[in-house]
Amino acid sequence: MAELHPWYNRSIWRGEDGIRKAVLRRDPICVLCNRLWSKIADHIKPFRSGATTEEQWDLFTSLSNLRGVCKACHDKLGEKSFATGYGQRQSGRSRVGGIVVMTPEGIPFVASSLTQATLNKAMGTPEEIAELLGNL
Repeated sequence: MAELHPWYNRSIWRGEDGIRKAVLRRDPICVLCNRLWSKIADHIKPFRSGATTEEQWDLFTSLSNLRGVCKACHDKLGEKSFATGYGQRQSGRSRVGGIVVMTPEGIPFVASSLTQATLNKAMGTPEEIAELLGNL
């Protein structure tokens, strides 16, 4: 099991009113697959990529840099490198399938391919589309 950065142990992250719970309340369903409950507050842009400690802290605490994801999607995000040496490299290069779109902040985001493909094929009455969405 990878060792977490010490910031994850702070009450600002883990507390009852912490950032993690705020993200999971905002994104109760995984933003990648749109099928499972979010269990992990995932940093879109790795906070360790900041050049200074202040930049890293801003990335760590910024709600716009966080998304709620399920464990399965988080595990599929692939190899992560940790510039500060915390954690272990994960083996494998599997990626979550999907369509890469850019957020308003210019951050790449993987939209669920299942949902997008299913919606693109959804031709028919509103009832048929509602039934199709109910099966996702």
